[in-house]
Amino acid sequence: MIQPFFLSFLLIFSLSITAKEGLLVKKDFTMAEVKKPFLLKLESVTDLLTHPSHTPDRWKPVDRINYGRNPHGWARFTVTSQTGRTVYMELSSHFIDSVEVWMATGPDTVAIRGPVHYRHQVTHLSPVSHRYFLYALSLPQEKPVTVWVRGRVLPGDVLKFGVRLWTPAAFLDAWQAHTWGWALFTGIIMAILGGVMISYLLSPQPIYLYYAGYISAMCIYMLLNDGWGGYLCGYLREADRLSSISLALNLALFFFVLFCRSFLGCKPLKYLPEVLLLSINTLIILAAELSVHLGTSSLTPALFFLGGLGVAAYSIPWAVYVADAYKRRFGMLLVLLLAVGIMVIFLISNFFLVNTGLISSPLPDMLMLRAALLVELLILSIAWLRQRQHLKREQAALLVQNRQLQTDILDTQNTERNRIGQDLHDDLGGLIAALNSRISAAMSKPPADKFAQELQVALKISEKIADRTRRIAHHLMPPEFEKAGMTECLRELIDAMEEPKFSFSVFGREIRMSLEREAHIYRLASELVVNIRKHAGATAGRMQLFFHPDFVSIVIDDNGKNSAKTIPGEKGVGLRSIQIRTDSLNARIIADSTPDGNSLILEIPYE
Repeated sequence: MIQPFFLSFLLIFSLSITAKEGLLVKKDFTMAEVKKPFLLKLESVTDLLTHPSHTPDRWKPVDRINYGRNPHGWARFTVTSQTGRTVYMELSSHFIDSVEVWMATGPDTVAIRGPVHYRHQVTHLSPVSHRYFLYALSLPQEKPVTVWVRGRVLPGDVLKFGVRLWTPAAFLDAWQAHTWGWALFTGIIMAILGGVMISYLLSPQPIYLYYAGYISAMCIYMLLNDGWGGYLCGYLREADRLSSISLALNLALFFFVLFCRSFLGCKPLKYLPEVLLLSINTLIILAAELSVHLGTSSLTPALFFLGGLGVAAYSIPWAVYVADAYKRRFGMLLVLLLAVGIMVIFLISNFFLVNTGLISSPLPDMLMLRAALLVELLILSIAWLRQRQHLKREQAALLVQNRQLQTDILDTQNTERNRIGQDLHDDLGGLIAALNSRISAAMSKPPADKFAQELQVALKISEKIADRTRRIAHHLMPPEFEKAGMTECLRELIDAMEEPKFSFSVFGREIRMSLEREAHIYRLASELVVNIRKHAGATAGRMQLFFHPDFVSIVIDDNGKNSAKTIPGEKGVGLRSIQIRTDSLNARIIADSTPDGNSLILEIPYE
């Protein structure tokens, strides 16, 4: 309760007020913002406490009240209405912990009923449920009324507010319009978040979570900052406090630095300074909140100041990432700097100019912050989409280059196989044939029996070498492949197998493809068969060739028990050649394994 000498002072001072000095409320009045020369504040917040009989010269006119980080301060204005009416007085700031209001008309000074604590703003104590302090003032006709406001803030916060007078109808209209503005803003934020999360589900990358975290934390920070936490239910309403707002901003900056790091393509700094800053700032904010509850008000401002330094420290890793991107000449760096610059301008204007008292009139904080955030998100989203399109084009170009490289590798392999096969067939095969001829000639003469037996053994070995040479040459690439084609060469490959014994069948009318494509298919099928023979432990099998209208399929069945070794890409196999050929042919391999055996289906489009 106000002390008696305060009431005496207010009464004496109210008698010195004349109608000429007051703000005139006309008949057609709807809203007026009380500014110079009608709104005044004390030059020192202790004047009214220590000098109750001081002169009006101790008050100075201001546009809005801004006492900086002083815990309490006084405001005064005089108003005269042309008609008797009730008006709403709104203190346009959410950062007031408690308020006391008095009104003097002539010799009578009365306390105005209304919300005293910020927890009372959305209760019946306020004439209308509102997130700011709102009071109903009954103005008599043609009589000057003096209104005193005494506000208090928690240690570490800034005492600042504007004073506006409304007619009830005009206030309700403005309140609805402002609410719809917030609803539209929140809807846009939710739409952006929905798009980001859908993108994350389609392509799980951490950058989507960083972006969603930044948007969510900033939206919570802004809603709490503008007093909407008072509408939360039950224990959730406890989130409407300075520490919660600080934690939301701390979390927003944490996610933003992580997003910038991913967006710029930078490697994380050693020991992750973002996590360290998040942890330290959180502890400082919680310590400040605890000091408020314990009543150690002298320590609270210092802790909030340290928290502010911790928040500003996020600029250090962010600057390192920006410098790294600049060295790499990252194309979207200027766009990112533009987006960040918009938010930085707001923060500098609000936190440093207003909160330090360098300017007395606070900017329309939330309106400016909403506009800054939406512009920032618009710029970042456009830049991000362009960056993704650029990356997709680069990935597509790399994919084309990779496929071309794979094709060149396979063509080179086929060329080398043809050359090696031809050399084995022509050169080594010819030499062995000559050796056979000489041995046969030697045996036609009548040598000793022992010598004849040795020559007979040598002849058999020579014939075996010749047979193996032809088989190797044929396996590398049949010399008659271009003429005979893929189907006949696969048939010869299967017929020549001794263990396991395979059968070969063809279904449908053969459709010929380019020589290179048929050669790749032949090599892929032969390598699959070789892997079955080596790893599946099969004793029998079959190969079936199906010619469909759009693709050719090769079905390979065996009675082995280790089909994983025949499947490209399985762990422990490392069949790089098969995988390269499969990708190059745009083919698909379907594998199935049962206790009775294994099945591989190879589907290859004609083009």
